Amino acid sequence: MNDDFSEPKQFRGEISIGHASDHLIHITIEDSGQDSGTRLLDLRITPEAWGNAVSGLGAQPFNGILYNCDCVGHKRMTKREMIPLPSKGCKWFSESKPDEIRAVLSPFEVDGWIGTDSDVVNAHNIRAGHVSVLFYRYVPPGTQGDES
Repeated sequence: MNDDFSEPKQFRGEISIGHASDHLIHITIEDSGQDSGTRLLDLRITPEAWGNAVSGLGAQPFNGILYNCDCVGHKRMTKREMIPLPSKGCKWFSESKPDEIRAVLSPFEVDGWIGTDSDVVNAHNIRAGHVSVLFYRYVPPGTQGDES
């Protein structure tokens, strides 16, 4: 596999199209290869622009979010870690700030593992003075640590 992320990549994906209460059409494109499940693109488009686009009238406007595509073709690995609950106790959940959350997670983010910020402040994840946090990383197929 070519790890030069500036090169175009081919991938197998999944597309979801739905309508939401904001009266826009929501389109999500995800990488389904190598079990990564990586969200690549979220689009929001008006029904009128969508109708024009699918009937062949190109260059229709939309709003979108393009996510980090560096992990296309990589395998997503996950694990749960019990990390010590911050000393603030219950106030931690209502008063935490992003930099504090990152400080709690950073000692556990080694070897490419990334902690899920929202897990740190989710009171449902508390177990005996610890917080259960989901960590994930992406590895190229065949890399040590890729159990496939």
